[in-house]
Amino acid sequence: TLSDERFEHAFILQYQISDADKIVTGFRYFPDQDEFVKNILISHDFKTYSTYASYSEGLRLPSFNEQFNDSFGMTPNPNLDVE
Repeated sequence: TLSDERFEHAFILQYQISDADKIVTGFRYFPDQDEFVKNILISHDFKTYSTYASYSEGLRLPSFNEQFNDSFGMTPNPNLDVE
């Protein structure tokens, strides 16, 4: 059986300020890492093009090679944490 601890949970809120302007914000939660990742986007639509500004956080999970593969001069570290 699959545990809920393996899946991320997300919450997104979109607010339409006017016909041309909107704000989208949200976060994702990774239960197995106990990490929240936040983001926000602000956009404006003109008649022929759109502009936007955004900010987002992220996290980097260690790869299998970084944790366990002892080859090519690399020394694995099974205790690596999320960056």
